[in-house]
Amino acid sequence: MTPASITRVIARLEQDLGQQLLVRTTRQVSLTSAGALVAARYRPVVEAFDNVRDELDRTCSRIAEGCRSMPPRLSDCDSCRNY
Repeated sequence: MTPASITRVIARLEQDLGQQLLVRTTRQVSLTSAGALVAARYRPVVEAFDNVRDELDRTCSRIAEGCRSMPPRLSDCDSCRNY
């Protein structure tokens, strides 16, 4: 994901939740208390998604026909890893 697309996803999430999740300055971006809560709650969901992706990837490696390449792991996103 590009930084711009991550910014749009976070802005949409903030809008949907009605909460500011990040404090943005010209020098840094940090989590608000609401952002820390959301990050803590979403982390297991992201890990579960990545586990499913890995399992599907292993299955696809065994079945050469009919599998398309898998998207990158969510937890591998450099911009997301810091939160």
